[in-house]
Amino acid sequence: MKIVSESTFCLYPISRGNNWGFGGKTPFKDNCIVLDLSMLNRVSEYEESFGTIRITPGVSQGDLSEYLKNKNSKFYLDVTGSGTETSVLGNTLERGIAYNSLRVDSLQSLEVLLPNGVVINTGFSGYLNCDVKNLYQHGIGPELKGLFLQSNLGIVLSATIKLKKRQEKVVSFRISIAETKVGSLIEVISSLLSDGVIDCIAHIGDPLRIRSTKEPILQNSKDFSDNDLKLVLKKLQLIDSESPIWSCLGNIQGPKGLVRAKQKIIKKRMSHIGKVQFYDEDTICLVTTYLNWGPFKNTIKFLRATESLRGLINGNATSEAVKMLFWSPKKKNIVPYKDNGDIDVDKSPSGCIFCVPLTTMNKKGADKLINHFRSFSSKHGLLMGATLNTLNANVLEAVISFHFDPSTEEIQNIHKLFIEFNQELIRDGLFP
Repeated sequence: MKIVSESTFCLYPISRGNNWGFGGKTPFKDNCIVLDLSMLNRVSEYEESFGTIRITPGVSQGDLSEYLKNKNSKFYLDVTGSGTETSVLGNTLERGIAYNSLRVDSLQSLEVLLPNGVVINTGFSGYLNCDVKNLYQHGIGPELKGLFLQSNLGIVLSATIKLKKRQEKVVSFRISIAETKVGSLIEVISSLLSDGVIDCIAHIGDPLRIRSTKEPILQNSKDFSDNDLKLVLKKLQLIDSESPIWSCLGNIQGPKGLVRAKQKIIKKRMSHIGKVQFYDEDTICLVTTYLNWGPFKNTIKFLRATESLRGLINGNATSEAVKMLFWSPKKKNIVPYKDNGDIDVDKSPSGCIFCVPLTTMNKKGADKLINHFRSFSSKHGLLMGATLNTLNANVLEAVISFHFDPSTEEIQNIHKLFIEFNQELIRDGLFP
């Protein structure tokens, strides 16, 4: 830090360099010294009673998931779909969104190296004899934690995070609806969140997003022929559909009786929008065991191939969703792996860039988002997919992907349009 502060170079710290969507190993400008923190991969101060744990930048989703599994812990890490090799801390500091929660909400304290070489601790974490040093994030006086989120004011050396507790019953719900009904569904989910009926993040994907996530997984599965794949995509209304069909996925967790009661409320409130389907892994296990024949065979193969995606709900880290970065509507891309088993994202023959705007959690906000991304993709002939994530009862996030051929000319064009699209969104109040 001292050498850099006295030089003309910039310091570019990376946790592991696999923060897909939020950054990688490559600095954003020249004359940078890359500080690779991946060897700082220590897990410590695990508190079984309260579910807190201290991690350093090099600890990946896969590392922490495996650590908790070996401990037979009653807690789990709420994971993202960005791969087992992604740094938990790196993603959290960029305000990443996990499958059920906002990562930043799990932060209890930070240990930070400042540019002058001084190390500070936020909250109560600097007081070694404090009973609540890893439990009460606010501490005494000004709360400093927020200064180090999406900033370059210091290097975070470690953090204490709060894990999620495993519940007696976990049930997923799914509803497929026409694009015209997405805004109405958003308002129902907002009411369910504000009333405490659900506390997950519901993920509402358009056909292109769902197809780009699932098709590469099925294409790289030994069980699926090209004809099988086409039949499954058609059944899911991802191809050859008259109008765009969006799919909403969410879950409810808790004691069995409470989950049953919440299922009834969800079904009642969503009934005017479409048919809600409920399922859990025990039911799917029975289905895949006893219905693996005749007309059900393709469905069973699909359920088995996508099992790892369903495991995201319970904190099972997987790199399967990363295969989306290899998706192309025109051809099948074989997903390459590194020697350590990670997907080699740098070898993708397809291009993908993400735009992440926020809006209000109501029909007006949802319709604005959808109208912008539909009209922009149509105007410029772009291949764009979207997922709407219900961050809380008030705020809706969209993850909008641009899919393109990564030739030099096309990359320049896409980045130009990407900036233009963000500027258009900001003018209408949709900030990234």
